[in-house]
Amino acid sequence: MGGGLAGASAALHIDRLAPGKVEMVVFEPRSDIGRGLAYSSHDPVHRTNVPTSRMRIFPGDPNHFDRWYALSRDAVFDTASRAATGGVYPQRYAFGSYLTEQVRAIVSPLTHIRENVSDIDINASGFILRCANGHEIRADIVILAVSGNGPNSRLYSKVAPDARQLIIWDPWDEAAFQHIARGDDVLIVGAGLTMADIVATLDSRGHSGKIVVVSRHGLRPQMQARSRVEPFGDFLLPPSCRARSLVARIREAIAVAEKLGLTWHSVLDQIHDHGNQIWHFLSWQERKRLMRHAWPYWNCFRFRIAPQLAEILDRKMLSGQLRMHAASVEHIGNDERGLFHIRVRKRGGTREQISAAHVAIATGIVPGYLLGNDTLVKNLCGKGLIRPDPIGVGVDIDLNGKAVDRLGNSQERLFVVGTLTQGRFGDQVGAPDIAAHALRVAAEIVKGFPELHLSTCNPQRIERTDVAL
Repeated sequence: MGGGLAGASAALHIDRLAPGKVEMVVFEPRSDIGRGLAYSSHDPVHRTNVPTSRMRIFPGDPNHFDRWYALSRDAVFDTASRAATGGVYPQRYAFGSYLTEQVRAIVSPLTHIRENVSDIDINASGFILRCANGHEIRADIVILAVSGNGPNSRLYSKVAPDARQLIIWDPWDEAAFQHIARGDDVLIVGAGLTMADIVATLDSRGHSGKIVVVSRHGLRPQMQARSRVEPFGDFLLPPSCRARSLVARIREAIAVAEKLGLTWHSVLDQIHDHGNQIWHFLSWQERKRLMRHAWPYWNCFRFRIAPQLAEILDRKMLSGQLRMHAASVEHIGNDERGLFHIRVRKRGGTREQISAAHVAIATGIVPGYLLGNDTLVKNLCGKGLIRPDPIGVGVDIDLNGKAVDRLGNSQERLFVVGTLTQGRFGDQVGAPDIAAHALRVAAEIVKGFPELHLSTCNPQRIERTDVAL
């Protein structure tokens, strides 16, 4: 269930490990499998935040996309993809086209159903999947790969009822920005990658009005390193078992790196490379503490923007057109002319009112959003087939990707991939991380069903196994 990056990666890896031996059904409302929300944008200024050399879907062939892109039309016509600092940062739609092309080359029978699964039951013959339109599908194995985001409920409650429909809640809705005149002032809530996309979109449309960005910590996304860096630092021997000690070690490593002429990028890359092991040694309580206090900083320095977008932010901040505030939104209202009035509380306690013609929400993925808002996830939790992880950001799974039910038992045929695994694995947002976990799940599925083993089975005598993604 879910045909974005996570679902597409799972399908690709299953097909590579057991070509032709499973029948896959992918439930994805969009017309293409592989794009999801992240890679559906047609805006040419929306670029991947890492270069082609690091957009890895097949761990055994890390340069697969790099080679594909070099031979594509985009590499020829998108001359702005090559950054002045080095590296190629393609348009995100191009990466979506790559994923879609890989899925179309799958040799196993694959059916794309443009529906969402709303509920699942289990009987003696397997899973019964029910779609919102009433269709029912039987499956032997189910992979939960749903993703999604919506209005931050805490922020939504701070908006006056009359103003809610006028706010741009969906920053990927291209039509929403057509109503913004060049000279209009815009306020953006949130200062991460989505904010950078919004500013880049406005810039490409010739926008000249003031842009005010409000976020709790006032941090702006950092740019990728200007040159290739090697990971630096040791965070495994001995491992840190407390969030506070881990943060202290990171700061110490950055200080040492700077003395050696390195940048903080080297340390953060090392943390990312060893992320699963580091996360494993933290208790659930320490994980929750780390996410509460350090996660905004991690998102800022870990999820960096392409140099092309960094140049736009730098230029607008230098001219004074773009300003950033470290503040929390207390109330958003509007007057009879439609002008928004936003009351914010700055760090330190002082309050300020900001006026703008438009308000756009760029708070990004809200941890735990799917648990309370996705129909399928809520129904599965209600039946006890799955349960939230102990810190409430995703679904509880074991180390092999199997869903854990209400009683704490691993479901042998129900797997989870994608951002819902964040509580178990920590940093599970980037494409290479999601694809790597999808490979582990695919290998676990093939290992668990002897009839799928290529080395021990006669393909002519195998009955296909139905896998629903």
